[in-house]
Amino acid sequence: MSFIPPNSGAFVGGAGQAPFIQTTLDRVFGESNPRKSMRPIGYMAMLLAQSEVTDFTLGEPSGHRRTVKVKSAQRLSEFDVDDSQNFDCFKGTDQPYVTEDVELVASKSVGIPLDSRILNAYEAEYQRSVTANGSSPLTSVSMEMWERINGAANALVSSSSKALFTDAVTKIGTNVRTGNNLATPVNVTLDTTNRNLSAMETDILADFQENEGGNMRPQIVGAGLFHKYAIQNQSVGMNQSGLNTTILAQNFDFFYDPFATTALGTDEILVYQPDAVRLVSFNENRGINAGVHANSTFGTIVVPFSTFGMNGEPIVNGVEFDFQLKAFDCAQDITDPYNGSTYRVNKGWNMIMSLTQGIHTISANAYKDNDVMAGNRGSYRYSVTNT
Repeated sequence: MSFIPPNSGAFVGGAGQAPFIQTTLDRVFGESNPRKSMRPIGYMAMLLAQSEVTDFTLGEPSGHRRTVKVKSAQRLSEFDVDDSQNFDCFKGTDQPYVTEDVELVASKSVGIPLDSRILNAYEAEYQRSVTANGSSPLTSVSMEMWERINGAANALVSSSSKALFTDAVTKIGTNVRTGNNLATPVNVTLDTTNRNLSAMETDILADFQENEGGNMRPQIVGAGLFHKYAIQNQSVGMNQSGLNTTILAQNFDFFYDPFATTALGTDEILVYQPDAVRLVSFNENRGINAGVHANSTFGTIVVPFSTFGMNGEPIVNGVEFDFQLKAFDCAQDITDPYNGSTYRVNKGWNMIMSLTQGIHTISANAYKDNDVMAGNRGSYRYSVTNT
């Protein structure tokens, strides 16, 4: 929430109205308030839609950080089977374990100062002290600070999502059909008079089953042509060949993310098997690190984000942030990290929020070299055309 300074010339009242009244953007613009609008972050939404989101949390309640390793045995394939009727009891197929570290790749932070003079300019509602829901230890802040916390959470999650998406592109596995992890061309055909068995929806779903995705729902992240396809598909019926693409599209979940154009390429999409990628997180301000230290309160706070599950049902999952609420008992100079400029803040507060995350995917060595699924990681890359 922001405010319009006195003498700005805005909202000059007529008879019976006080001129230059302090007015919040919420009251003027409602849901279009720029500070509350959220940029689409489809990759993070996809991660939060997976089951058991909190599987990989590297911090312990005591405040200590732990190292997590994932250990899994490579599966046996048909080529490991002996065709002999009298099997030699001294034969045995090696089934080695693969061990990988769970890593963090994104560490983001932002400070949100609140000058007490700004707070005093607001109506009583925005000075009111509220308990920050989801904070540990429970911490009270002004309503204005709570609004700023939500805005900071949006910025942190958006920035972290980009870093995780970029990392994910380096971990795309082999598509069994093509034998590589390059972008496989798929086409949304313009010709609807003939039944095209190489239509995009058919290719993606067929690949998904060939890559042993079974009856699970592909999780698709992207932008560009696929995004436009998804928008139109909400209103599409049966085409001239008798194919209803709307029904086909009900077999997968799509998460729009404009950053896909940068992370992948123009009109490219990333497809996952459910739970093939997991969100990793770490929170430092727990246990021995939480509580009041000097003139700061340290802790964590959970901010809810809405997405939808693997069957299209709406769900809400929380993202946990570290915070430091620092009190200023006198004027301070604050440096803006964006442009390096400094500005003066009167006595007040600085809420410093941070987010540390990573992703963990199926190992590149999950399958033996003689397995048809060798190199598969439950992730596939496509480039979409419309001809």
